[in-house]
Amino acid sequence: MSNQKKATKIDLDSEEFYVLQAVQARSSDARKREAELQKLEQYEQDNQRVQQQAAATAEQEKAQQEARAGRQADSTSSRVQNGKSRSTTKNSSTSTGTGHTSEEYLNIDEIAKLAEARQSLQPPSSAGTNLNGISKTPGSSTATATSAPFNIENNGKQQIPLPGGAQPGAYSGAPGMGPQRTTRPRFSLLGVASATVERMADLSDRDGSLASEDREEPETSESARAHSENRSFIEGQVARLTSRTNSQTVEHANHGDKFDVPEINNAANSDNNGLAVAALVEEDETPQDLPLAAPFDVDESQKRKEQAKKRFQTKIYIIVGLLVVIGLVVVGVCGSGNCSSKGSSSEEQELSPREMEGMEIKAQLEKVLGSTYFDGSTVSTEPHQKALNWIIHQDPRQLPPDSIHLLQRFILTQFYYSTSQASPWKFCGAATGAQTAECYFQFLDQEFINERWLSGVSECRWAGCTCEGETENITSIDIWHNDFTGSLPSELGLLSHATALSLRSQNFTGTIPTEIYQLTALSNLGLSGNNFTGTVNPAVFSMPLLSTLHFRFNHMTGTIPTEIGLFPGKLLFFAKNSFTGTIPSALFSTKNTTDMHFEHNELSGTIPTEVGILSQQVREDNGGPGLNFAGNNALSGTIPSEFGLVNHLKNLYFTDTSIEGTIPEELILNCLNLNFLIGENCNLGGTLSTNFGLLTNLKYLRLANNNFSGSIPVEFEALTGLKEFTINGNPELRGIIPDDMCFENVWNAQGLEFVADCAQTAITGSDGTTSMGEPFVSCPEGCCSTCCDGGTGICMEQ
Repeated sequence: MSNQKKATKIDLDSEEFYVLQAVQARSSDARKREAELQKLEQYEQDNQRVQQQAAATAEQEKAQQEARAGRQADSTSSRVQNGKSRSTTKNSSTSTGTGHTSEEYLNIDEIAKLAEARQSLQPPSSAGTNLNGISKTPGSSTATATSAPFNIENNGKQQIPLPGGAQPGAYSGAPGMGPQRTTRPRFSLLGVASATVERMADLSDRDGSLASEDREEPETSESARAHSENRSFIEGQVARLTSRTNSQTVEHANHGDKFDVPEINNAANSDNNGLAVAALVEEDETPQDLPLAAPFDVDESQKRKEQAKKRFQTKIYIIVGLLVVIGLVVVGVCGSGNCSSKGSSSEEQELSPREMEGMEIKAQLEKVLGSTYFDGSTVSTEPHQKALNWIIHQDPRQLPPDSIHLLQRFILTQFYYSTSQASPWKFCGAATGAQTAECYFQFLDQEFINERWLSGVSECRWAGCTCEGETENITSIDIWHNDFTGSLPSELGLLSHATALSLRSQNFTGTIPTEIYQLTALSNLGLSGNNFTGTVNPAVFSMPLLSTLHFRFNHMTGTIPTEIGLFPGKLLFFAKNSFTGTIPSALFSTKNTTDMHFEHNELSGTIPTEVGILSQQVREDNGGPGLNFAGNNALSGTIPSEFGLVNHLKNLYFTDTSIEGTIPEELILNCLNLNFLIGENCNLGGTLSTNFGLLTNLKYLRLANNNFSGSIPVEFEALTGLKEFTINGNPELRGIIPDDMCFENVWNAQGLEFVADCAQTAITGSDGTTSMGEPFVSCPEGCCSTCCDGGTGICMEQ
């Protein structure tokens, strides 16, 4: 018992225990190797003497060989017996206070015996360094451990040098505290044992050859038996250790790294919290640099285990939470029936042939409409989603993906769903209930029999649609008063063959999509009578074939763009909006415009004198221009005399403005094609020109509620084409209408509406009494259709 000290508990779960075991084994191995080297030197000396005494007798040589073989067997046997004796002595001792024998724990000396036995079978590879990295300093009898490779995963082949030259498993710290490591080698006891067994076979096979080559001595039966006993002993020890170990994960105390180390699965070990008993050696047997084990804080180890467990549980909770969220998202998306089937070939194989075609149809449409067109919304009630579903599943025609009419049929279907989303169409919508495919299509108070939209016939036969010839390309959509709602679909801009898009008197809202202006073949754009807002896009005036532009009766704002001078068409209808600003002079630069309607806006300023340019731009064979600026109360100034240059002018409106002055004589003398001269409710004055008799084409002359004076010239009797003549509301206009104007009731026979202040005038006296006076204008019987009281303005039909 003098060679043993009190056992100290070492935590089996810690890295320090196994590092200590390995270093202890390597230190013991170094001492045994020193003895082996001394023997090797003796063998070499003996071999030299044998060679020098070649002439000696065979019996002497045999005696020397038997002596050497005996010494080898005795040495090997004594080492083995000594190892067994020390193991038995140490295993018989009991750790104080534990209540368990050390046989139940892994003994440090067992590791030393493995290394010792392994070393006895392994001859040195050179004079300075053996196979285990134990070097001998020349001139010294002490073998020291170098930073040799020790990697159990690669059978000792891969090197793991320790940083800073520190010894493996070195510790520092006060008793009762957790050890502080200076290195972090990665190997396990199980690996040491396994590496020992795997290399035993190679070493044993090489033992005989090395003996014969280096020693030139045949192996005797006793040495072979000793070698076999050593091998059996080592294999037994490794098998016992291996059967009692498994692999567990240990977390590094300072850095949180993980590596595999063995754990002893012994039921008796459970009461000691995984601690093993390490038998310490005497100080005189231990090199000064041999690391010693410090007591391990069990509570700290338990805390680390609990913290690791909590971290593991937290990760599990996070992963489960993420999976739940992802599952809910997938269920929500797929629940609406919009999960994509592109991702799996097995899913595609389960689709019906029409569904497979449907995927190709969608792909074909996305080539034109954009790759994200159907991804913008996954809601199946959206118009474009409903249209796609109808094309694939409900359309009786079941168009294939390569149909040349697939795009236009989809666009019209999307148009229907978009404009009927808020309320159904007034007529010729998709059939519901017992409705047939035929419907009565209303247009300008007339009814025509047509096919309902979304019926199985060609879209060219749907009500209001027109196609060209055999190509069946949509050229016109002309539907009025059908209660369309929502915004105007921009997809209509893809009907490249369309020449007419007339959707008047509907309930469209929002702005006019710019895609409409891409219809380069369009000649008629009729969007009047809706609720469109926003400003006029200048691009509309660059449409090369546009002839008629109807924007009136909307809620559009802003100024009139100067690009209006580029308009190539004939008819401009901007009336009944809220346009502001002045009339751009570029307006009169148009070359083909015959009618310009800007009535009932909020225009201001004067009429530009550039109006005379129209004489050079608008050809007479186009019918002559018509200008309508009525209803712009802020429009002021006088009627420019330059109107006289526009000799083919047909219509001129400036009712309900603030224009004043006389009607220019240039206008009356030169504009002989004038049909309409409408100037009611202005500030016009002066006498009526006798040259009015030259305007024989005049049909409507409205000059009521102005400041004209004098009398009606007799030359007015030449205006036999008049249908309406209003001169009432001019208190300074007096006299008698000439008899020749009413000769044989020419005007009355033509249904002339002649309104004048020809009724008796109510006169209120100073005493408050009312009496009837003479009319302002005396009209022959049957000549005037309506007579008004010049004082009160009350009119009565005659």
